[in-house]
Amino acid sequence: MTDPYLDSLSLHEEMPRLASQSRLIYLGLEEFLKRNIHHTVSVDTILDLGSGPGILTSLIAKNFPNAKFTGVDRSKEMIQFSQISNPKIQWMLADARKLPLDDASLSFLQHSFFLLHLPKPLEVLQEIDRVLKPGGLVFFVEPLSEKNKADQAILDLMQAYYTHLSLNPESIHVEEQYFTNKGYSLVASNDLSISAKGSDNEAVLSYPNILVGRMAAWSLLSHMGQLLNLRDLYGQCLEAYMSKKLNILEFSYAVRLYQKPA
Repeated sequence: MTDPYLDSLSLHEEMPRLASQSRLIYLGLEEFLKRNIHHTVSVDTILDLGSGPGILTSLIAKNFPNAKFTGVDRSKEMIQFSQISNPKIQWMLADARKLPLDDASLSFLQHSFFLLHLPKPLEVLQEIDRVLKPGGLVFFVEPLSEKNKADQAILDLMQAYYTHLSLNPESIHVEEQYFTNKGYSLVASNDLSISAKGSDNEAVLSYPNILVGRMAAWSLLSHMGQLLNLRDLYGQCLEAYMSKKLNILEFSYAVRLYQKPA
């Protein structure tokens, strides 16, 4: 398979960007969890699907100090990195479509920026339903692309990125419909936004909005410039953005908490 990227970046080279973005979105997720989790059900076993390098997993785990927390990813490199960076969490190399877990064995399952990478999300949703206990919770955050607000050239760049990598930003709606059809109740729902109306010195939470500066907002797109087929389009957008001919108003993310029927 031909590498679609301009430069082959190692995980260690990508970590500063991934860490920064994870901490940024966690500002909103932490507040969501404080408001909606601890008064619902007892959480003792938690699984994070598609945990990647484990940064966001580790941040969210702080909210559940008494729970057994496991991160799952199909990438051996991601799991090895996670094991070194946070050995207190159990890390599992596994396919999300066929988890090595018993039926009804989890009280809480989460995923973030995961489902949009799956060509057949239904397979994973069925597996989530299988391993979740009656009354268990499923918590997720995914892009909400139709609510993004930016100049059209930037939206076109994002769509080109999704198309080139066969990503499905509409997967959030597939998931919502699946759990509704299965009789899950929607415990809590918020649409977080990262807005470029703040300062680059510090991100500020005005829940459910996270205020950042222009450069911090652009950093959420910086990985797109690594794609060979997008480097010209990315470069044009970046140049126009730096000269303030293009603007980002906000990026939106759906945060949902569902409960399985008891």
